[in-house]
Amino acid sequence: RINDELEEAAHYYQLALEETPDDGYLYASLGDVYYSMDNLDEAIAHYEKAVDMVPGDVTLFVDLGLLYREVERYDEAAAALVKASDLAPNDIYTQLVLYNYLLDMERTEEAELVAEKITAYQERQAELQKQLLEAQGEEAEAEAEAEDEAEPATEVEAAETED
Repeated sequence: RINDELEEAAHYYQLALEETPDDGYLYASLGDVYYSMDNLDEAIAHYEKAVDMVPGDVTLFVDLGLLYREVERYDEAAAALVKASDLAPNDIYTQLVLYNYLLDMERTEEAELVAEKITAYQERQAELQKQLLEAQGEEAEAEAEAEDEAEPATEVEAAETED
């Protein structure tokens, strides 16, 4: 039953590609269907077309890298994940995927370079968080001072000023 639904999905994606052959995301979606059908060669072929058509999409490169890894095309997997990393240097998920992949492949020198990027990113994030908290604290103090200045005088204070 599931296989029939996947076959039908593949059929409709192929029809959609006939109508819009330049849509890289349709190729990726068809690749996902082939992956679900355990047809990794077709999944990879469609993801390769997808990244050619949408060369700036990080997720497509991550997915392609993971597909390559699954079929033990390790150098191609590393290249796709490095491309994703280059496209999204501030995306911690992408950096961690690459880092873990390189460690798994015992490519420790390359993994250490990625680890340095991750550490630098985390340090930048911590500094930005600190600056944000300081700015929020200063803003809260300024608001409190403004409220104090704007409060109406109490009856006692009003009576004292009348005297």
